[in-house]
Amino acid sequence: MRAGTRPVWISSAIVTPTIGVAFSDVVVDASSRLDSVTRMVADLSDTVLLVAHTDVASLWSAGKVQNYLNDGTAREKLRLVLNRYRKIAGFTDADAEAATHTKLLWKIPNNYAAISTAIDRGNPVTSQNHSEVARAFVGLASALTQVAATGQKQKSGSLLFGR
Repeated sequence: MRAGTRPVWISSAIVTPTIGVAFSDVVVDASSRLDSVTRMVADLSDTVLLVAHTDVASLWSAGKVQNYLNDGTAREKLRLVLNRYRKIAGFTDADAEAATHTKLLWKIPNNYAAISTAIDRGNPVTSQNHSEVARAFVGLASALTQVAATGQKQKSGSLLFGR
């Protein structure tokens, strides 16, 4: 930026609906950002995904995010996705839902080999149709499409929010 110039801030309240009109589905990865913009995007979204691992710290954090977003975002919009999922004796889907106060939508299995190969070669994991993780991503996409089509009112320019 040149000396003496001031940054121009464009309101996300203006940009977000514009993006929703231009694209039928928008995915926003907010990572660990929790602020008024994140809350606004969640409020405008049709579906909000909380992505967590099955460890205590991750589920606890997802529960805290759910509490933060639940102040403005309707609870029925929130869904839990368990990433790097592996079956743990004595740990059930109901346990994950109870820890996060969020309904479980999908589980992505832990498959380091398939994911690292996809990253190293630049090939989407979904093109590895023989892998369990590829089938899981395709299934998640299908589940999201069904949620948008039948589970909730579909708006023009739905927004999906992920972490």
